[in-house]
Amino acid sequence: MNRRRSTKEAYEVMNRLKRILTNAWTITIAGTMLGVLGAFFLDDWRERQHLKNVGNQMFEKVQDEITSNAELVGRNHEKLKKFSAAYTRIAEQKDGVVMEAGEMAGFQREYAGFMQVIDSTQVSNGVYNYSVSINLDIPNIKELSEFAWASAKESGIYSFVDFDCLYWFETTYGIQRKLSNEFDAVFETMSGAVAVNDLPSFLLRKIDLILGFEELLINRYRQVDERITACR
Repeated sequence: MNRRRSTKEAYEVMNRLKRILTNAWTITIAGTMLGVLGAFFLDDWRERQHLKNVGNQMFEKVQDEITSNAELVGRNHEKLKKFSAAYTRIAEQKDGVVMEAGEMAGFQREYAGFMQVIDSTQVSNGVYNYSVSINLDIPNIKELSEFAWASAKESGIYSFVDFDCLYWFETTYGIQRKLSNEFDAVFETMSGAVAVNDLPSFLLRKIDLILGFEELLINRYRQVDERITACR
């Protein structure tokens, strides 16, 4: 008897469940919910795809910008190293430049355009004190750009790129700014806007600092492809 009753109750439960599931309202509600959920997930997928496409476009522009900056810094770095080497050799000589004639000829060939000999006085056999005019046309970076990176930040790149990625790019562009600031300090001093007691020592310190920033940037620039791939 108990077994028959249990079977009958189970049968009735199944019938009620069947009536509920086949009820028009149930079908309509279930269909609506599935449609809403489907639309939600589709919109979410579309939004993620859109953000991914926007991010890829931003990083392509940033990559182009950094590649251009890297070429400028690389060229400037080699010129500035040569200027530094030439200036270091004569900066401590206060009253003319004392060299052997052959040494001066070699110096002029190696650092063409760095200085012009105005007059010379013989000091000893083959050694002269040269009165010179030094060309302080220090190689300068004037066109380092960060427009693409600034545009990326204004467009909301923070919302879909992780912190480590943002930090690397922001610090790299921060080094660019420091480099530009150091160049500004050098040229303000050379123009007379800022006075210093010992110009040669000041210039050598600043040039050494600038070369350090440039080397740091060059090493950073070499990593840009790897970093952009990791950020996408």
